[in-house]
Amino acid sequence: MTVEATPLSGEGNAYVSLPEADEFSLRVADLTAWSNADDATRGRALVQAADEIDTLRFAGTRYDSDQARQFPRFVADTAADWPAGKQHVSGVTWDLDDDGNAVVPNCVKFADFLQAMSILRDPERMNRQRDRHDGLTGQSAGGFNESYDPNRPPAVLCLEAMQQLKPYLLKTGRII
Repeated sequence: MTVEATPLSGEGNAYVSLPEADEFSLRVADLTAWSNADDATRGRALVQAADEIDTLRFAGTRYDSDQARQFPRFVADTAADWPAGKQHVSGVTWDLDDDGNAVVPNCVKFADFLQAMSILRDPERMNRQRDRHDGLTGQSAGGFNESYDPNRPPAVLCLEAMQQLKPYLLKTGRII
């Protein structure tokens, strides 16, 4: 499986490429899950992580309506700032490279990697989230007990990935 980090095309399927993710791995202390996975498994985890990131509510809108993922983002001051077909002309594009092109922010790429690491570390995570969604408030197995606050929904992303994405999350208001 080839993972391409090309969110401005319909072909892109992750925010970070495998070589970029390997570089991010140098910043993380516990690499057991990443090191033990083959490239195909890592690639699937990066795609799943990007899918999970894209479920969040971010401020602004996609930079280009044809891009495959939620990033890069564009924020308009008001709805009147949206010129027909040229959404990036006015308002603010959050992340630009040195040439003024919209890019996926490094913190989003790092969040994709961190979430992929979380997926690889805990393959049963999705089952627990599904169980909690279905009303499970606790479970026990082999002397190990887990209990969940029924008033708190299950987290979609790991804490570390959420911290990276926090500046982009919609605080209040509406999605444009």
